[in-house]
Amino acid sequence: MATKKTTPLTKAGTKKISSEKPGVYDIKNQQGDSEYVGMAKKGRMQGRVEEHLPTSAKDPVKNGSKVKITNTKTKEAALKKEKQLIKSKQPPQNKKGK
Repeated sequence: MATKKTTPLTKAGTKKISSEKPGVYDIKNQQGDSEYVGMAKKGRMQGRVEEHLPTSAKDPVKNGSKVKITNTKTKEAALKKEKQLIKSKQPPQNKKGK
C-alpha cells in the first residue's frame, strides 16, 4: 500500500521527507494545482525534491508551495504512478512526451 504525506516546499519541509522507499512527488502551487510531478528511487526522495525548491539553481519550480509525497513498494510502481499523474494532471513544468 502506498503511503502519502504533504509538506511545505521549503528546505525545512524537505527534512521531513523519508527517502527509505521509492515514490512520486507532486509539487503544487498555492491553489493546489500540480506544477511538476517527478519520481525518485529509494534513497533519493529528499534530494530530488530539494532540486526543485524555488531557490534551487538546478531545476526550480517557482510557483511551488507544497509537495505531496506518495511512497511505493517498488521503482516500477513509482514510474507507473508518475506516468498516470502526468497524464491526468498535465503539470506545466513537465516536459511533453514523458
